[in-house]
Amino acid sequence: MEIRVLVTYASKYSATAEIAEKIGQVLRQAGLQADVLPVNRVNDLTPYKAFVLGSAAYMGGLCNPLHLAERRNSETPEPLTSIVKTA
Repeated sequence: MEIRVLVTYASKYSATAEIAEKIGQVLRQAGLQADVLPVNRVNDLTPYKAFVLGSAAYMGGLCNPLHLAERRNSETPEPLTSIVKTA
């Protein structure tokens, strides 16, 4: 069974989107199935065994759309959440 990973991001100036695409590429090279989507296009987490949330840091916090997505899915026991902030 192939492991499916969601790499999702909130990006104001596209730098975080570029990093998310690179993370997706590396995951695919490692043999995983990786979907890379902006956070506002993610509706269903059930197909994924893991996900990565990426955001630029704005005034020490997450980009607003990503913060809302993290809070919306905080009661889901799986998948494991990894948060990557980029400057």
